[in-house]
Order: sequence, then structure tokens, then C-alpha cells
Amino acid sequence: MRKLKKYKPTKFMAEDSVYSQELADYAVSFIECLCHTKGTWAGKPFELIDR
Repeated sequence: MRKLKKYKPTKFMAEDSVYSQELADYAVSFIECLCHTKGTWAGKPFELIDR
């Protein structure tokens, strides 16, 4: 499982929001298990980029 290298909260994050590293890593893992279904990328997995 790939983990986020670093996390910087967005300025748009609500004051009462919480961030969970464990839940964020789970979401990244789930999304990267999905594959594109159409077009040039069909059959290839999603690959999230760090920003």
C-alpha cells in the first residue's frame, strides 16, 4: 500500500474537520485498486499523484 508522503491541509478545510492518516491511506489504497474502463487508459489502474 502506498502512503501519502506528506499532507498539507487545504485552506478550505472546515474548522471542525479532522484528518486521519489511517483513513487517508485506506482511501488512497482503495482508489488505486480501481481501473479505468474506457478510452486510452482502459484496463490501467488509477494512479494518484502527490501535490
